[in-house]
Amino acid sequence: MSTLIKVKFEPSTNISVSAISSAGSGENLKLMDEDQIQFGILQRHYGAYAWNGSGPVPKAYKNLRSVSMLWQNVEHFVVTRKVTKTGTIGDMINLYGENFSIGARNSGTEGSGRLILGKVGIDLEMVNLAYQGYGPSADALAPWADTGRRSRVDNFRRCSGMEQSLWKTSGWRPCR
Repeated sequence: MSTLIKVKFEPSTNISVSAISSAGSGENLKLMDEDQIQFGILQRHYGAYAWNGSGPVPKAYKNLRSVSMLWQNVEHFVVTRKVTKTGTIGDMINLYGENFSIGARNSGTEGSGRLILGKVGIDLEMVNLAYQGYGPSADALAPWADTGRRSRVDNFRRCSGMEQSLWKTSGWRPCR
């Protein structure tokens, strides 16, 4: 996106954008608040939280403006057969006492996971949460993984656009 803006807009508008890595939506709001960035990507619910000053965003950001939808978000819960009994979201209650990576700390993935699981009555205080990104979560799921400093997890979640695939980024393949 930064390359597209640089090529298409910078010559005529003097607008320049550089890509940086962050934990995601929550951190992007923090960086905007600190005037370290002036443009960031947020998941939809974080935009609503920020506008209203609710949920994990205690301050209202009335100066935010939406520029574009980048992709349709898809929520994934990658769980073991031990957790999966019915194949429905209700199976998430079987995470109680299990190791579960909810996403990187302060990320949109963590925020949407808390929102979704909270709405279906899952008490995350009863789950052993780890805070890891997509790749480290997939690596920590592998029974043969040398996780080093990362937490070993049995289950994790991620969110992505329709075309993005966990299997593409981690090397894992779905089992049928």
